Amino acid sequence: MIRVMLVDDQAIVREGLSSMLSVEQDISVVCQAASGAEALRLVPIFRPDVVLMDVRMPDMDGLTTLERLKGRHPDLCVIMVTLYDDPDYLYRAVSAGAAGYILKDASREELVNAVRTIAAGGAIISPGMLRDLLARIGGLVDASTRERTHGPDVGLTAREVEVLKLLAE
Repeated sequence: MIRVMLVDDQAIVREGLSSMLSVEQDISVVCQAASGAEALRLVPIFRPDVVLMDVRMPDMDGLTTLERLKGRHPDLCVIMVTLYDDPDYLYRAVSAGAAGYILKDASREELVNAVRTIAAGGAIISPGMLRDLLARIGGLVDASTRERTHGPDVGLTAREVEVLKLLAE
């Protein structure tokens, strides 16, 4: 049984997600939280396998809550569920340790698939947002490669390079 926690400041959204998931034999919504602070308090009590959390909430946003949850429970699987297809939110969520990022207009089938995929150790990102994330990662890789291949030529001896490597370790 996959134990799910729902975190959203809007009760109607929590109830809708709960209704969508409750018909599945292998998924159980074990608790709901209306805020990030409440989520931080309830996770150790209910020990969910997967947390579905909104990105924007009034008291503590989902990204801050995600960082704090992952700091306290590094193995916890969190899926950000949001209206916002903002690449910056996606990048921050992935950087903070989210295992998934799906939009609230996803179908019930997509939601259920996301929960099962994440619970099995996978990751999921709304397909429409994947291109933005890959472009951003590609840009980071390009910048890193340029820095390494076009850095200053200082002419260090083999021993100096060895000493620098040891210092870096």
